[in-house]
Amino acid sequence: MLADVHVKHAVPLGPIPLEQAAQDAWSRGRADVLVVTGPATGALFDPDDLGRVRQAVPDAPVWVGSGLDPDTARAHRDAFHGAIVGTWLHEDGDITRPVDPDRVRAVRDALAGETTTQAARAADSANNES
Repeated sequence: MLADVHVKHAVPLGPIPLEQAAQDAWSRGRADVLVVTGPATGALFDPDDLGRVRQAVPDAPVWVGSGLDPDTARAHRDAFHGAIVGTWLHEDGDITRPVDPDRVRAVRDALAGETTTQAARAADSANNES
């Protein structure tokens, strides 16, 4: 079960610190994964929130749930265990448009630690060797 800690589309009934919400979701809620999102669909997650959740529940896998693009993937890939990516993968980041394979490759390459240019060169090299 994925548990979005302080989910972007809701608010707690009372003031609950992010760390406590993460601990409760993990231990009492028995979540399999904790998710940290930004304030809206496609909006960048707060890297500080990501760190706070990881510190509060060090054994939990923590995913980012919004705002992932190649730049944020490269900048923060060592801080999370997985991601939910949707909006940015579509043409022009427009959810009503088709998924853009080049954008998918760009995020994949960023998560793998490569630039799209490096990945393209490696693919070309492999194709030329066969």
